[in-house]
Amino acid sequence: MTDSDKLDVILTEIIDMKTDIRDMKTDIQGVKTEMQGMKSDILGVKAEMQGMKSDMQGVKTEMQGMKSDILGVKAEMQGMKSDIQNIQSDIKSLNTRMDSLEFQIKSTERVLRNQITKSETLILGEVERVHLILDQHIHNQTIHTALA
Repeated sequence: MTDSDKLDVILTEIIDMKTDIRDMKTDIQGVKTEMQGMKSDILGVKAEMQGMKSDMQGVKTEMQGMKSDILGVKAEMQGMKSDIQNIQSDIKSLNTRMDSLEFQIKSTERVLRNQITKSETLILGEVERVHLILDQHIHNQTIHTALA
């Protein structure tokens, strides 16, 4: 799940919570309208109002908890954002180091190839020299040294 997907899920949850809160406000408004119509039965209304006050306090407490949870989620998301930025920075640094190492390896390979080529050239030159000496020795049996 990508960060964008996570943000979409959180945004959907927040929108749903806002809709639920609006619905609760509408319900509460309806209860208030009913209370106005029931003024004649004051004792029953007072008992209901006490119950509703208690419920409202619970709703307020729950909403405060939700607000706190949302702030916690926001803080976690900010931390994750920071972690992702740090990881991206680390990846860039590693890429730079890898590029440098690749350059060094290619440079070392070039130097080694050149040195091997020089070494092979020297060896072939020496083999040629020995062949010349041997050829001279074969054609002139009076030569007894390998130096020409």
